[in-house]
Amino acid sequence: MSGGKDREEPEKNHPVLRYDGHRLSEVDHRPVREFPLALTVNGVELATLIASPHDLVYLVAGFLRLQGMVKSADDLLALSVCGDFGAATVRIRGDVPARLTPTITSGCGAGITFNLPLSSPRMDNLSLAENRAYSPGDVFAMMNDLARRAESYKDHGGIHSAAVGDGKSVLMHAEDIGRHNTLDRIAGEALLKDLAVRMAQELGITLIGYARGGRFNLYSHPERIAVPPEENRIAGVTCVILAGGASSRMGSNKALLPYEGGRFVEAIHRQMTALFGKVILVTNTPELFEFLPCRKVKDIIPGMGALSGIHSGLFHSDDPHIFVVACDMPHLIPGLIRHLASQAEGNDVVVPEGPTGLEPLHAVYGKSALKAVEEALNAGKGRIVSFFDKVKVRKAACEEVSRFDPAFRSFRNINTPEEYFRFREEAKPAQGADHGKPQSRKDRA
Repeated sequence: MSGGKDREEPEKNHPVLRYDGHRLSEVDHRPVREFPLALTVNGVELATLIASPHDLVYLVAGFLRLQGMVKSADDLLALSVCGDFGAATVRIRGDVPARLTPTITSGCGAGITFNLPLSSPRMDNLSLAENRAYSPGDVFAMMNDLARRAESYKDHGGIHSAAVGDGKSVLMHAEDIGRHNTLDRIAGEALLKDLAVRMAQELGITLIGYARGGRFNLYSHPERIAVPPEENRIAGVTCVILAGGASSRMGSNKALLPYEGGRFVEAIHRQMTALFGKVILVTNTPELFEFLPCRKVKDIIPGMGALSGIHSGLFHSDDPHIFVVACDMPHLIPGLIRHLASQAEGNDVVVPEGPTGLEPLHAVYGKSALKAVEEALNAGKGRIVSFFDKVKVRKAACEEVSRFDPAFRSFRNINTPEEYFRFREEAKPAQGADHGKPQSRKDRA
């Protein structure tokens, strides 16, 4: 079996005009490359595949496997790809089915498939049929892993990615200009590496798509996904995410900054939906957050900073207490949040203490404090702690907090571009490493 050589010519930058919201300026850009590959099987000119010019052997093998023409690597008697002439020649065991009926598929670029009868699946020897379930967190962890590996989109835009994972990490991934091609490439790589691959439904593979914004679609074998039961969520407390800040020091909306393959606010929302049955996003620009599947409310008394957001969250919550968190805190610790929520009964405020003082944007507030908050806002007092002397406050001291978060990383937030890019660099080598000293929320308090 010969792979020949893929067409991997040096990519050239091309000058284009880019609009940045204010003006047109010339930039260099590497456009997505298309490569036609004429496929001949057993002397039959079968199809011309339009694809990205890399790993073409995998693409051809996977295309034939998913079309049902081969079942194992042993069925591929010879496979040769010539990148110079854009041709792939394959000899397979058995004959090419007669009177093939091609179907043009939808997607970015036209794909092709053939209407062939699938053989009956053999499920008795499939290790993938094990009774193992995966949490939504596992799904998003693999999506984050795929996002870190998917480099072509950053350079070109318009590239699709697909992956196969084991529930913890990505085992194989592929990129191509066509969605259908990414699956063919993965199937081909798996086939040539002697892995047992069948169509998702046949093999018991859980197929997931559109995994973003705390949501995803399940297309096959949903029994593998273990959604946290409602009883594991914190009762009587609604989570309120504040996303209404001006972000003046950042220069752009912090909630929408790229993070973990999505946006900052998506990561926060994902963590909070695992802890709370109800999540409210407080923002004065709800149209920017339509991708989040949660209730969105505006400030009732605008212009008073984070305290306005807390007030709106309290007002709109159906539960007696809310847990308030800012949209730019990437190191939240569930154990600490559960502990604070467990202290809510009998208190108007439960606020943790960090090395630099109280952390009121990582705290629990009761509906019983709503009147005092309104009075503070109407008096022009925007500091969150301005009403604390009017209500019953339970302060969780540093020693208490450190039992759950010894480094006080929960309170770290991202305020400036320098902090953001430093945080992104720190996050690369290892999860769980010490990411520096926590930042203070004193100026907001």
